[in-house]
This record gives sequence, structure tokens and C-alpha cells, in this order.
Amino acid sequence: MKKKCLVSAIIFLIHPLLFAEGVIEFYSTQSASADVEMIGMTTDLYYNQLQNTNGYSVIDKRDTAYNTVTKTKHGISFYAQIEQTPEDEALWTCTLHAIDGKTNKESYIVKNYESYYKILLDAKTSINALLAKLSDSPDSTASSTGSGIKTSIEDLYGTWDAENSVNKIVIMQNRKGFVIYDNGSSMNVSVSIDGSTITVRQLEKSENTAYPTTWKLTKSENGVLKGTRISGDSTTAVEWTKR
Repeated sequence: MKKKCLVSAIIFLIHPLLFAEGVIEFYSTQSASADVEMIGMTTDLYYNQLQNTNGYSVIDKRDTAYNTVTKTKHGISFYAQIEQTPEDEALWTCTLHAIDGKTNKESYIVKNYESYYKILLDAKTSINALLAKLSDSPDSTASSTGSGIKTSIEDLYGTWDAENSVNKIVIMQNRKGFVIYDNGSSMNVSVSIDGSTITVRQLEKSENTAYPTTWKLTKSENGVLKGTRISGDSTTAVEWTKR
């Protein structure tokens, strides 16, 4: 009788993992914002939203930063990056990351928001879209996943050919750069690297694009940068080739 009760108790404790579609390890939010309270509130909101997502069991690692070495090899690792635009503190960029531990496939969704509260309102929609993207076939997400080759600013230094209407993009060694359009106008950008993900961010308003515009890129084996341009509500697949 005691053994039966013990087995029943064990099944009760682990049944969410047995019958869940997958396990998600939820890591801390990465942000340089001084508004710790808002970042914490958003982290908790994402965590609660994932807990209410059917088919998943969530492991709380909100006090731990995501690490490629210690990430789960059997489930999904999730974390968010929230960045404030230096030139306009009312503008925010939020990137949600999901990494499949079995395949090492990474997907991310980047969205620009005109106020912090819009991040909160969009949490459910963004999480559902991210999980759907991660479960898609590799071919259908090749333009928006972050599974490329790790790189450095030295590798990016130089002039790049990019999408239509852009004459060239120049990246400098100080992690700054500029975009020159076919009509002769230009705008300044910043460059940051997180593992294999390259983020190029618009630093000033321009007549040629919505503000702020962000590029999320990864480097392929042939040196081409592939990814997406997020401009307002529009997301476009792009490729950059070094001259």
C-alpha cells in the first residue's frame, strides 16, 4: 500500500513533464535599462504567460542568465532582451529568444515599441508567434533564426551591399556605422553582437525608413549576413554581402 501511494505521489509530481509537449527553461531578461522594476514586471509577465501556454511545462530560472554551455539539452531555453533607444527613451526594442536544446535551432522575434506598456500588451501574441516559429521546419524559418556562425566586429568591419534602395552600409571598428541610400541620404547605426546574432540599430530618424529600424542578422558559412529588417510593423528578409 505504501509503495502504491509513493508511486502515485511521484506520478503526481512529474506528470506535467510526462504529458507536456515540451519543457521550457525560463532565464532572466537581459537589459541595460535602469528601470529595474519595469524589467522585472515584464519578466514575470512573460513567465506567467508561458506557464499558461498549453503543452509546455516551465522551469523557473529567472535568477539565472542564459548560457550556451549550461542550457538544457532536452527542452527549450527562453529569454528576452529589452533595449531602450538612447536618442529617444520612449522607444524600446524587445527581442524574444527560444533555443531548442535537441537541435540547437534558435528562433527569435524582434519588435519595436513606441512605449514600454505596449511590450506588456503584446506579450501573449509575441510568445505564441515565437513558439510557432521554433516548431516550424528549418526551411520556413531560415531567414529569421539565429543559428549562424559566431563573429566579431573585426569580421564585420568594411562596406556591405544590402537590400533595395540602399547603396551601401559601412561598419566601423568602433561598433558604429552608417547606411547610404540610393537617393544620397544617410543615417547612423550602431552594431552589437550577442553570440551569433548581429544587431544593427538605427540611431536617428530618416526619411527613408520607419523609426526605429533594426536589423537582426547571422553570418553564414560563405560570409553573407542573413536575417530580417524590422521597421515599424514590417519585417523583411534581407541579405548583406561584403564588397
